Amino acid sequence: MKRRLRISNRKKLAMINTVVFSTVLAIFGIFFFVFPRQDVSDFEKRKLSPWPQYSLDSMLYGKYIDSIDLFAADHFPFREELVELSSILRTGVELRMMKSHFTMQLTSNPTSR
Repeated sequence: MKRRLRISNRKKLAMINTVVFSTVLAIFGIFFFVFPRQDVSDFEKRKLSPWPQYSLDSMLYGKYIDSIDLFAADHFPFREELVELSSILRTGVELRMMKSHFTMQLTSNPTSR
């Protein structure tokens, strides 16, 4: 009896995880189509990828799909904020690594008198 209850709870947890994950994906999908598009990234100081022009050649050689991928990556909801957060976190990690490396050098190589 207990074993069935555990399996049932696992199935419920799996269902909840699936629903939450699907909801988050759906919300980001809606945001992708609802939010206004930017032409330039202020943080990166570059022009973002435009929607690609369709042509038979670009479709046959895979350039059209690659261009759609670049467009989606550049216009991802909250992209600017996420890129900025990534930069801040990366800088903080690099500073901590440099500080620990500098401290290790000072402690492992004592100066002679």
